Amino acid sequence: MRRFLILVVCLATFKSIVSGLVPDTILILEFPQLPKTSYYQATGQHPTPLCSIYLPQNFDKSKKFPVVLWIDGGMGGAGDCAMHLKNKMGSKDFILINLPLFKNQMESLNPDSSNFWTRLRIRNTDSDILWASYKTMLDSIFHLIPQIDCNNAFMGGFSNGAHATAVLLNRPQAQITHYFNKFFFVEGGDGLENYTVLKNCPVLYVQGTELRYPNWVKSYYKKAKAQKAKARFVYMKGVGHNFPNSKFPILKNWIVINSANIEHNSKIK
Repeated sequence: MRRFLILVVCLATFKSIVSGLVPDTILILEFPQLPKTSYYQATGQHPTPLCSIYLPQNFDKSKKFPVVLWIDGGMGGAGDCAMHLKNKMGSKDFILINLPLFKNQMESLNPDSSNFWTRLRIRNTDSDILWASYKTMLDSIFHLIPQIDCNNAFMGGFSNGAHATAVLLNRPQAQITHYFNKFFFVEGGDGLENYTVLKNCPVLYVQGTELRYPNWVKSYYKKAKAQKAKARFVYMKGVGHNFPNSKFPILKNWIVINSANIEHNSKIK
């Protein structure tokens, strides 16, 4: 039976659980000291910031496993969606993480709700609060699970989650690259200013909106390619601003192909 374990993050908790990490488990880590998430500010739900982690069925404390961090678009979700990621990625070979989004300041909602989505957009002005929150969460996760293979660490997301990835890569020291070295951007990635940070990195760009309007994600791919990133571009014809389950194998297969020591025969379609 799949196990769920909710933890309030503290050093004592780490000491008590590291020896008890077991396969096919969802870990929910709560961070009551962190700022309000975008999801909570937008919905009033899940007031305590949290993240979720899935340990695969073949998890072994004596081995290293690639890790995939997925960030949802829009409100960013509550951070509890590792189970949904597992349903798409499968139950073996990968440690899966889902984090929420954080904004520096969210505009008040207009009476007609016309700014509901635009006020949620992650921008470079959100860099400090996003990084401070993610660093706290990631330090906790990487300390708790030493089996994470830092040489095979993937990060990205859809839409606003892809924007958040770009914003963090913009930071002067690109501290996020101390945790992740392979990046993916699905229908997003706006705001990245210095593409040299992606040099020699495997990077995937996926676009669903029509290529003629505005051909935005492909333009990011070209900039990354010009800086010698190991970039790949995939266009999802007729999908629009979406990432349906039927297209998720694009991402999964790219992750498998770019994961050392994982046996595979998959190809990007």
